[in-house]
Formats: sequence, C-alpha cells, structure tokens
Amino acid sequence: MDTNTFSPQITSNHLHGQPEEAQPIDNSAYQRMDAISVPIWVASPSGEILFGNRRWWALFNTPLHRRDRCPLAALLQPADAELLNAQWKTYHKLQKALEVDVCLAGSRVPQQQIYMRIEPIVSAGKICEWVGTCNDNQAPPSVSRQLDEERQLVDALLDNLSDGIVACNLDGVLTLFNRASRNFHGLPQEPIPASDWANHYDLYRADGTTPLPTEEIPLFRALRGESIKNAEMVIAPERGPTRLILANGEPILATDGRKLGAVATMRDVTEQRRAERQLRQSEMRYRLLAENIQDVLVETTPAGVVRYVSASVHNRLGYEPDALIGRSLMELMHPEDAAALNRTRAIAASVFAPYHSQYRMRHSDGSYLWFESSSSVVCNATTGEPRVSIALLRDITERKQFEAAICELNDDLEARVEQRTAALERLNFHNQELLTREQKAKFDLGQSEQQYRSVVNNVRDIIFKLDLSGNLTFLNPAWSEVMGYDRNTSLNTKLSSYLFDADLPSYEKAIEQLCQGEESGRRLEFRVRTGSGDLCWLEMDASRMEATEPLPACVTGILTDITQRKRSEELLQARAEELEAINASLLQTTALVERRNRELDQFAYVTSHDLKAPLRAIANLSHWIEEDLEDVLTEETRHQMNLLRSRVERMEALINGLLQYSRVGRTGTEQIRVDVAVLLAEVLEMLSLPPECRIQIDDPMPTIVTEKLLLQQVFSNLISNAVKHHNRSDGQVRISATRERDRVVFSVADDGPGIAPQYHEKIFSIFQTLEARDKTENTGIGLSIVKKIVETSGGSIQVQSQPGRGATFTFSLPISQL
Repeated sequence: MDTNTFSPQITSNHLHGQPEEAQPIDNSAYQRMDAISVPIWVASPSGEILFGNRRWWALFNTPLHRRDRCPLAALLQPADAELLNAQWKTYHKLQKALEVDVCLAGSRVPQQQIYMRIEPIVSAGKICEWVGTCNDNQAPPSVSRQLDEERQLVDALLDNLSDGIVACNLDGVLTLFNRASRNFHGLPQEPIPASDWANHYDLYRADGTTPLPTEEIPLFRALRGESIKNAEMVIAPERGPTRLILANGEPILATDGRKLGAVATMRDVTEQRRAERQLRQSEMRYRLLAENIQDVLVETTPAGVVRYVSASVHNRLGYEPDALIGRSLMELMHPEDAAALNRTRAIAASVFAPYHSQYRMRHSDGSYLWFESSSSVVCNATTGEPRVSIALLRDITERKQFEAAICELNDDLEARVEQRTAALERLNFHNQELLTREQKAKFDLGQSEQQYRSVVNNVRDIIFKLDLSGNLTFLNPAWSEVMGYDRNTSLNTKLSSYLFDADLPSYEKAIEQLCQGEESGRRLEFRVRTGSGDLCWLEMDASRMEATEPLPACVTGILTDITQRKRSEELLQARAEELEAINASLLQTTALVERRNRELDQFAYVTSHDLKAPLRAIANLSHWIEEDLEDVLTEETRHQMNLLRSRVERMEALINGLLQYSRVGRTGTEQIRVDVAVLLAEVLEMLSLPPECRIQIDDPMPTIVTEKLLLQQVFSNLISNAVKHHNRSDGQVRISATRERDRVVFSVADDGPGIAPQYHEKIFSIFQTLEARDKTENTGIGLSIVKKIVETSGGSIQVQSQPGRGATFTFSLPISQL
C-alpha cells in the first residue's frame, strides 16, 4: 500500500484565490471568526467568496454548510451588483477600503439593506485578499465551543462511537476490538494472529511516510510490559481512510501479577491535527486581518481587562496597542456612557448573547470619539463560564455628526412643513372664504342693483350724468324736488343753462378739464335759479368715467343742496367776528387782572413790611425797658412784658400767614418728579420734633410729578399740627398712601385728643383755632393754607375724628399729577 498518499492540507492557493482546483474550506479553520458577532467574509482579489462566518451565511436562505466559491456580486441584487463591480475595480487600483449600502439577493429578509465595509489585505504591494464586514442589525448566533475541543469529537459525535480499543492475548492474538478500532484498521470480526496484522493495514510513524517498526507498535510494546502514553502513529487500512492515531497501551496483569496480554486505546486525532494546522494558519490570517482592518478589534477578560487590541487602535484613538494591554477598557469610556454599558454587558453575560452598543471613548489628545461596538462572549466549553469577550469597534463619529445634522435638518424641515401646512390651511380657508364671499357678492349684487335703483330714486341729492358736450343724459327724481323742473324736460339740456352768470366761468372750466381728461375729479360750488325763481346753492362732486364697451365716456356726479349750509356759514361768520371782539376784550381784561395781581403782590409785600416794622420796634422797646428797669420790675411786670412780646410774635405770624395764603395758587413753580418718601424725610428733619414723638411712614410711598415746595408745606403743616396739638409728648403719627382709581390718597393720622365733628369744617377756615392762643401759640392759618394748596392742585382734603380717638387728615391728588 502506498504510504505517501496521506497528506491532508490546504495549500496557499486556496487562501489566495489561485486558479487551482477548488477544495471545500473546512469550517474549523475559521472557528474564531465564527465567534465574532458581525458578518465577516473573505474573498479573492477577483471577488470570489473564499470564506464566510456563520453570521454571513445566516443572512441567506443558503444552508450553513454551503461554502462554494461564488462571486460576491452573485449574492447581491442586480442593481447593487453592477454598482459594486464598478466601484470594486476603482478601489482595487487605489488599494483602499470600500463602503457601500447594498440589498442581498436570496436573503432571509426580503429587500434587506445592509451596510458593508470591504478592506483590502495587501501583501508585497499587491492585494491578496478582500475582507468584508457587515452591519445587518440582526442578533448573532450563540458562541460555538472551542475549536480544538469541538473538532476532536466531531466524527465520534456523528457516528455515535467512542475511542478505538484493541486487546490481545499473551500470544499476541487480537481478542478485543470495537467498531471504532475496526473502522480504524479495516479488520474483520473474527480473531486473527499477529502474523496476519500487516495483511489488513499498514502502520507508519507520525510523519505518515516512515513505516512503523514492529517493536514500536504500541500494543506490541504494551505486550512486552511497557506503559505507553500518547504514542502517535498513522494507520493506513486496505479499506478506509488513513488515520493519525494517538495511542495508549498497558499490559494486562492478573491479580497474581501474571501477564495476560495487553490493551491499547486509540483515538483518531487526524482531524484534530489537521484542525490545529488550519488553526495556526487561521490565526495567522486572523492576525493579518486584525492588523489591517480599519476597525478596532479588542479581546478582553470577563472583568474587562484588555488581552489583545489590534494595531488600528493607534489610528483611531492615538494609543499604542501595548500601552492598553492589561488596562481596563472602561478607563477610556466617557463617564456618561460607562454605567449604561456595564448594565448592557451584565445582561448579555447572563444569557451569553452577543450585543451591540454605542458609546464614546477618549482619544489620547483628550477628545471623545463615538464608536459602535459589536461584542460576543466566548465561554469555556467545559464549565460554560465566560472566558473572553471579543468586540469590534467602528468609529462612527462622522456618522453621529451627520445624524445630528440630519436631525437638525429634519427639525427644520418639520418646522417648515408645519409652517407650510399652516399657510396652506390658511390659504384654503381664505380661498373658501373668498368663494363664500363671491357667492354672497353675486347674491348681494342682484339685491344691490335693486337697492341702487331704490337709492338713486329716493336719495335727496341730485345724481346726474353729462356727455362730453355738457348735456344732461341722466337725472334722478331728486332733480325735480330740488330744482323744481320736470326731470324728463331737463334731459338733453346743458346744466350750465341753470347757473348764475357769475359762476359760469369756473363751472365751464371744470367741466372742460373733466371732459378732456385733464382731471379725473372736481368739486365745485355754484348758484342756480330754481323753477320758482329762488336762489339755490349747489355743491357738485363730479368725476370722469372712461369709455367701456358699449358705453361712451361721460361725466357723472352728485349735486347737493347746500343752501342751508351757506346760510349757516354766513351766520357762523358773523358769530366768529363777534367772538373776535369778545376775545380782544378778554385779553384786555386778563392783562388788567395780571397787572392788578402784581400790584396786589407788591401791596402785600409793602404792607407786611410796614406792619412788621412797628411790631419789631415794640418788641425791641420792651427788651430795652426791661433791661433799663431790671432792678425795679416786679414779677407781674415781667409777665406782662413777656405777654406783650408774645402778642407781637403772634401778630407777625398772622402777617406772614396772610402773605403766604394770598400767594397760594398765584406763584406757580416748576413741577418735578418727587419721591414722597425722601420728601417726608426732609420735612421731619426740618421740623425738629421731640425725640419721644414717633413718626411711622408706611411703605411704599409713590413718586409723583408735582410742585415740591407746596407738597412739602402740606405735609409740614399737617405733621406739626398733629405734634403741636397732641396731649402727650410721646404721641404717634402715621403717614400712608393708597391709589384709588384716578387719584392718590395720602393720610396723616395721630393718636391725640381728637376733634369733635362740629369743628371738622371750621378748622379749615382762616384764623380759626380750637384752643385759646394764649394756651397754644397758633395763627389759625396753617390748615387754611393746606386746603387751598390741595384744592388748587385739583384735589380735596377732609378730616375723620372723634374726641379721644385721634384725628386722620386725608387729602388726594388727581392721577394727572403722577
């Protein structure tokens, strides 16, 4: 039997798309790619699919085991295939990555559109393969068992067989062999002597070419008493495939130590070794794929510690791969995204399901970039515990920016659509309203024509029409009522024939300008002679009406009888002349009054000065007499001298009060904005009130526009009266302000002895006091001045009081003062 025929392997031509006879690609070679949760495929430079992971083939109705070398374009819809072929050629020359959105042909989801990124794998300056990744928005399948564990048992699981077991007796005759061993060796069922072993199969060393010497056969060595552990050999039976066997052998000993024979267990590791070779090749391809794709491939422990990261992390995040090994991936996560990602990972780990997520990661320059992650958890095949997590990170920062821009554009578009919709609704409503109006107008037009005839026939003004020659062509019935001529007789006569001669030139000029089109309208007054011979004034309001087929151009207008108005104007003119004469007389009277007021002011000043001079002399004389007779004056005489001076001071105060009272309302001052709270503070500072007296000012106090000195005098008199006439030195005065409709009301209230109701009007009269002047020094003019100031400003003042309950003086100013 030829021992050189056993050489199962995949050549490099299979991997690089050489035109060699196609051989099926073993799934086990790409087991680690199957663990990735996104669809991945590998194609030749010409675009023939060499490999697709489970997620790739799960997109199609094609069974999972189908791995034919078919063009990628054959798996797409015709339109997308044509587009892809055109772009493929371009990007093949550029040796750059290609991104497309395509619809698959024969997919499980009809018209399913996926995003596909195709990366070139360049070696020695040429593209040796293309690697594609897809975003299919579907959940990936469950993670497969570890490749090395799964491939060891694939044949045994398919055939429901265990390892091969062979036993021989002390003479070397095979006495026990199960179905697996018969399949391995192609042996018959009956026992055979050792001399016949080589007739049924050939044994080789592990290299598959060197014949295995008899002394190295595991069962023979065990029969000699050796303990054989994991000896490798190749079995090439006459019938059946050549196998690589891992054998263990032990001698069979009786309880007394006698050798009874030997037993060997054989495990077919042909597929395992082939898988290991392919795995090494796959790891090389996987490493090449990971190092060349633009996306970042990360492998982490269940705790999130990085075990491996592809070189593309430097281009994407600016870190060297070695600098991230042993660090937690969460260190680079944006704080706002870390908590949400931890919850997602915990849920996915509990059900061992792949998951997709989007989050921000920190670049080495401190900025944050958006990434889309497709992650899968690889579990231990024996314990089922999570072993590693594999994630493919794709930079979607530009997509996020585009999405934000699109969202903003969508919001703007929606706003515009809403505005346009609202405008259309308004337009439709307006159109409907116009249609309704048009229908109503048509209805009203019929009625208006009838009403027009009724109005024309019943209006009291004359409606007329003239042709361009000045002849009357239309007159309404009012012509007969106003002019006293028959309407039908007056038609086709000239209107100018009824005018006074003095008014004819202006009328004829106006009509000429209208007829020649120099003016479009004119208004004119003129006199006419009625049928009864009376004078009648008419006002003409005429305009030119241009020709409209079949009507010629004409002049139309209205003649209004203004005879009565003319008579009223004449009467008003007479009254105006009379009013001018009266106004001149009033001006003379006003000037005289002003001169008298100036004379009165001068008289009051001179009088007060002349009256005060003797009073001051009497006061000075009393002081001199008291000084000269200081040694002989009695107490009674001194009291009389003091009483004399107090009377002099009272007389001077009366003179000052009269002078001030006479000037109220005649000596106007400028009105300014006054903060009442500030004004009250100034008043209290000037009054020098007793320290035990309490003054309360309620907030807020308004700011008004008024004569400051007058308002200051009002508050000064009211506050000083409240303190002066109080029956206690620790009295309280409260000042407040309220707004009532068109005025502001101020109140000055005290808790003094009060005022009986019968004196409420009397206290505002000049020289009126409620106490004897010898008891309380008072002129009786202060409240009179207050009342005159308030009433001159358009306000009013009153008092509310009862004996023993204090008094409240309330005065108001109109709102126009504010």
